[in-house]
Amino acid sequence: MKKKFKLKALSILMAILMVATIIPMGAISSFALTSGDYEYSVISGTKKTVSIDKYTGTGGDVTIPSTIDGYTVTQMGDFSFKGCTSLTSVIIPNSVTTIGGGAFYGCTGLKDITMANGITNIGYRAFLGCKGLKGLTIPDSVTGIGDGAFDNCTSLTAINISEGNTKYSSIDGILYNKDKTEMFKCPQGKSGEIAISDSVTSIGNYAFSDCTGITNITISNSVTSIGYGAFDNTPFYNSLPDGEVYLGKVFYKYKGTIPKDTEITIKAGTVSISGTAFNGCTGLKGVTIPDSVTIIGYRAFFDCAYLTTVTIGNSVTSIGSSAFESCTSLKDITIPDSVTSIESSAFENTPFFVSMPDGEVYLGKVLYAYKGKMPKNTEINIKAGTTSITGYAFYYCTGLKGITIVDSVTSIGNYAFYGCTGLKSVTISDSVTSIGHNAFDETPFYNSLPDGEVYLGKVFYEYKGTMPADTEINIKPGTISITEYAFIDCAGLKGVTIPDSVTSIGDMAFGYYLNDNGGYEKLLGFTITGSKGSAAEKYAQDNNFIFVDITPPAPTRMLGDVTGDGRVTSGDAIAVLRAEAQLRTLTAEEFTAADVVKDGRVTSGDAIRILRYEAQLVPSL
Repeated sequence: MKKKFKLKALSILMAILMVATIIPMGAISSFALTSGDYEYSVISGTKKTVSIDKYTGTGGDVTIPSTIDGYTVTQMGDFSFKGCTSLTSVIIPNSVTTIGGGAFYGCTGLKDITMANGITNIGYRAFLGCKGLKGLTIPDSVTGIGDGAFDNCTSLTAINISEGNTKYSSIDGILYNKDKTEMFKCPQGKSGEIAISDSVTSIGNYAFSDCTGITNITISNSVTSIGYGAFDNTPFYNSLPDGEVYLGKVFYKYKGTIPKDTEITIKAGTVSISGTAFNGCTGLKGVTIPDSVTIIGYRAFFDCAYLTTVTIGNSVTSIGSSAFESCTSLKDITIPDSVTSIESSAFENTPFFVSMPDGEVYLGKVLYAYKGKMPKNTEINIKAGTTSITGYAFYYCTGLKGITIVDSVTSIGNYAFYGCTGLKSVTISDSVTSIGHNAFDETPFYNSLPDGEVYLGKVFYEYKGTMPADTEINIKPGTISITEYAFIDCAGLKGVTIPDSVTSIGDMAFGYYLNDNGGYEKLLGFTITGSKGSAAEKYAQDNNFIFVDITPPAPTRMLGDVTGDGRVTSGDAIAVLRAEAQLRTLTAEEFTAADVVKDGRVTSGDAIRILRYEAQLVPSL
């Protein structure tokens, strides 16, 4: 019996070992593992990285380990310390790159946090409700801070930024971007009067929200954009009289209850109307927007149920998502040709949109939507003069077979043609310089493209298929933009070289991959190569990636100084003629100086130009 038992036990053990050897290491991440005070999961078996998913200890002063069971801790998972009210201080090691959303949510006893230089991303509402936290310092490595990261931290008086951080900065504990043109967040524990720097042009969503100690804010006319809810629940805002609130050059909000049948003319000189400015103002009957206004923000007139008349000035270029949604009395509105961008749902649930005939809906210079059910095998030619196609415009229009995008179109929004399961033919010209993510995904057109780099118009749209390990990509010269998330599933990407023609790179376009837990991680050792001062360098700085500068060295001698004596004389012309007669060989530096007509050759024409310059017959070379 003992012998049979031993053989049975041995066979079970062998079976377990065999299963263990065939399960990919990444699959381990689906199991909750425990070590000491932590529950964790494996992010990458090959890279031996883990995420801390839950803290089970008793609180107090906690130092997060850099390794657990031989694996490197690179991530604090979402809500990993949620509700740990006994936690008083925490030290996060430099192995950690990501603090997940809500990681320390409701840690009301947390007074001190130390972040090592290694963290790159602080997630959405990461420290929400940490009411005991009075101050913290963001290290150089941080390139992303999620919305609401420090909301309801009622004792927080300073968000300090390390001097070497390339993305953020701070003045008196208030969070700004690096060059102080955007103001992001005032800590809720701050009090007294605040003067916003004259360099600031933009104030973010909820920037001062719930700062109950702020009594006055000075805002200069340099401010042309203010996010929604920026001053909600502050003594400063509450003390303002009811009615129209202008801050800087922005119509910020209508404060209080608007009387029935009110008609408003926005003040001349106003540049933008903030998101939610008139949200739910059911008494608003009409609004006139002057020529000075260029932007109408997100949900600016949402649910203004009795709004019947809207006059839009001829300078408005952009109308935000849901700007006039659910204005159920709005039957007519004229969109001027100045409007080149309209975001999704801007006119959803309005008689204005509902009364339009089925088919393509053009507003201003924008193809806003396809209305109604599209017949099978439909082919569309975008109208000449159209400049943009709104996001979701043809979303799941399964009858669409072909689309021709005219030369005037420069921008195609997110998900514009997503799910068009009949779309086989797409003609895109080089005029298109911006394409939103997933614009053509889930279509036969996209599915038929070969794996690898996908270029559409002058846009690098995305990398299709599985990328081999240690891949290096050279973006094609002439490319203008790279779509956000273009390489997001490319864990094999080692580096990318970006030409100077690229002027726009979308968020998380490259350098990140989606781990097994559904979170984003940075690619270790990822390198960006480009010229100094380019979009490539800015993206590398903003995301804390290695940047290799390939800017060609500046010429060491002036144009025309072939002999290198610091002057331009007949001697230089003679040198040019000797070179043309093959009596002299020019170095690369001499050739550059000699080619004064800049035609890529050295000829007698260059010599004549030099002599004319010496004789002062031409002002310059």
